[in-house]
Formats: sequence, structure tokens, C-alpha cells
Amino acid sequence: GDGSAFGNRGWGNNERQWYRFENATTNGNGVLNILASRTSADPKTCYYGTACEWYSAKLVTKNKVTFKYGRIEARIKGAPGLGTWGAFWTLGDDIDTVFWPMCGEIDITELVGSKPSDLLGYLHGPLSGGLGRGATKSLGSAWADDYHVYAVDWLPDQVVWYVDGVKYAA
Repeated sequence: GDGSAFGNRGWGNNERQWYRFENATTNGNGVLNILASRTSADPKTCYYGTACEWYSAKLVTKNKVTFKYGRIEARIKGAPGLGTWGAFWTLGDDIDTVFWPMCGEIDITELVGSKPSDLLGYLHGPLSGGLGRGATKSLGSAWADDYHVYAVDWLPDQVVWYVDGVKYAA
């Protein structure tokens, strides 16, 4: 949905899309595809009062996975185009009691369509607040052109960001 059913219209970011499970598929070989589309046979009305502009998928691991420290990584090919904002990130499992940003958030990567070669790796939490602390790195080419491995090592005293095995921020 659009977050309204969870009291979080627009998912906290004024997202102009409706998330549907069927827009996430796998190919049987470990590849997940998330389809973003402007067309649908069953249009929904979004929180802003008109038909949703986009349909996509949102995968949530809340109450399914939790950990403290370790490596988090995924091989991702970002979706190109203005208006896209692909993200691979984590939230603290205490979000229901301390809320964001106090629960903590690690952005392993954010791929913003208006910045097609930039990677954003940021932390949000009690010290950084909503603005976050981290780094933006130019990949040197468009991240949508190929798959890249985005990773963080979450250590007791730091978080270290990598792309394709190369450290770019700590």
C-alpha cells in the first residue's frame, strides 16, 4: 500500500507509489526483480487523493531478521531515471518503541535517479538525526549500467561502506 494502513502516509518520504507484492519476482536463480510501473489493471487511490502514480514493491524483514554487527551485502542493478530512488537499508528493530531516527538506520546504498553515478551510504540515529552521517561517492559510471555489490561492515565502533569490494567510506 501507500503506508496509510500503518499510520505512515507516503511511508514518511511522501512516496508517490503503491507497493504490491506481485511487483517483486524471482527468476529461480537468486535474482530478485522489482518492477516499477505506471500502469496497472487495478488502480489504487494514494494518500494524496488521486490515482497512485507508480506501482512497485517493498520488501520488509521486520520481525523476520535481526542482528547486531556483521556484514550486509547485496548485488544490485539500480533502476535508472528521474524520480527513482532505489535503496538497500536497515532499521533498528526497536522502531515501534523509540521511532525513527532514534532506532537507527544504516543505508547500505541509496541510488537516486537524478544522480545516476552517485552512491549514498549514510547512518541515521540519535547523534546524526534525520540528516545522517556518511558519504556520497561517485561510481564513475552509471550504476544502472551493470550489477554492483554494495556492502557495509557493521562493527562495534564503526560502519564501513564498500562497492565491488572497494572501501569508500567509514
